[in-house]
Amino acid sequence: MRPGSNLKSYVLQYDGANNITRRNDDVFQYDALNQLLYANLKGNFEIDPREEQQQVGLVREDITGGKPLEFAVSQSELTELDYNSGSIGVDLYAPVKITKIALTPQSPIHQVTAENTGVFYSNDNATYSEATGWQLTAKEKGGLEITFKTPVTARYIKVLSYYHIRDNEFNPVDTATFKNTPQELIKVYYLLTTRQEDYTYYANGDRMNETITERSAKTRKESLGQVFGLSIRNLIYAIISIDILESRGRVDGNNFGIRTYVNRRKNPDDGNHLG
Repeated sequence: MRPGSNLKSYVLQYDGANNITRRNDDVFQYDALNQLLYANLKGNFEIDPREEQQQVGLVREDITGGKPLEFAVSQSELTELDYNSGSIGVDLYAPVKITKIALTPQSPIHQVTAENTGVFYSNDNATYSEATGWQLTAKEKGGLEITFKTPVTARYIKVLSYYHIRDNEFNPVDTATFKNTPQELIKVYYLLTTRQEDYTYYANGDRMNETITERSAKTRKESLGQVFGLSIRNLIYAIISIDILESRGRVDGNNFGIRTYVNRRKNPDDGNHLG
């Protein structure tokens, strides 16, 4: 081991069939055929906001960033970010670790920059604090991405555009260029610390359903036997895979996942389970 390097340690527990039932704080349950039925995982799991409808709010004349967001916002009408010192933000319903914010205009040409933008967060939508340690990056088609060096823990997060123009009577003039519907204009990425997985199987051992529960349950039907063109019972059961959850973009480097197939095979020479 090289000096200064760290090895992650795992405490594993097994049942009588040599299935992993616990890995540190992660818990696994199996049926009588040694098929994985349930997994409760601990870690940092990033939520993709494109898979959920977020509660978007808006407020105007938010010059210091202290105004509460208003959520009586039409989800079908265009919303401007860069108008009248406006803020647009999201209620995440509970304090979570926020990692980044994606801002998407309809037009690639706009006037929003890091210099005329602020980020504020709150746990009660009444008292806001200004976030620091963030970076604004230009993306394709005029999109912007705000990333935090250290995740911000908050229930409410909003982006303020200081940009505003007034006429001679000090009325706001609409010269906004950063427009979109609320659900498309802002997406907030955040982490959850728990994830539940439930599995069901066909009689032949192929996996029928996979249900992933983070904030809400998402179920997909699958048949690995059809995918691989052979019976699932010929596949190795319970292969520990360090990268399975990372490849899904769901977990950080402090955790690894378990890729589960339906039946373990024994080595005919020594009788030990393969894998």
